[in-house]
Amino acid sequence: MTELSDAGLAFIADWEGTRLALYNDDWKPSATSQGNATIGIGHLVHYGPIDGRAEEAPYANGITEEEALALFRADAQERVDFVLAQCPNLNANQLAAMVDFAYNCGLGAYQRALVPVINSGGDVCAALLPFTKPDWAHDALLRRRQAECELWNTPEDEMNDEVKAAFAAILAQQGELGKKVDGLQHLMALSLPLIAAGDTARLQQILAYLAAVKS
Repeated sequence: MTELSDAGLAFIADWEGTRLALYNDDWKPSATSQGNATIGIGHLVHYGPIDGRAEEAPYANGITEEEALALFRADAQERVDFVLAQCPNLNANQLAAMVDFAYNCGLGAYQRALVPVINSGGDVCAALLPFTKPDWAHDALLRRRQAECELWNTPEDEMNDEVKAAFAAILAQQGELGKKVDGLQHLMALSLPLIAAGDTARLQQILAYLAAVKS
């Protein structure tokens, strides 16, 4: 069975970002909702805003980067299991794209909107690109959907060792990089077309950038 690679984990983690203290995820803010209590790499603590309930106690003093990554791996595996139960014949890149979509839009949206398309051989990109609500986040969500589409369409054998190393570096340094720069959301979106085009020169620039930020 296909497994979620380190490159796939890095793809999702980079879009989600890392926060080591409790925060209210503002995915769907409204007059009656202030988001959901969240920590780490998009780990849901409970529905509804931070309010001191018992579920928050283990995270009251924040978590380490290692703890954030452990929570993330467990959360990602739950989505991997669900995605593959519906569509068992995905390759590693397709799996990562669908897990990222499920992480961002929910398992229900994946099951309703994408499973029928995947299993019928339809246009997956056309099915996922409309998921860009709410309007205030449209541009960022459109970039994320486009990156998922690029990854879906990237043959697995085009993920060469150099590219995998770049993605592994992102995953390994997720927490530290998040402290030094305001997210790396565009890095994956930039990398994926380069993978497909075999543009090793630009990929070397990405590796150099990672090394510079780390130092």
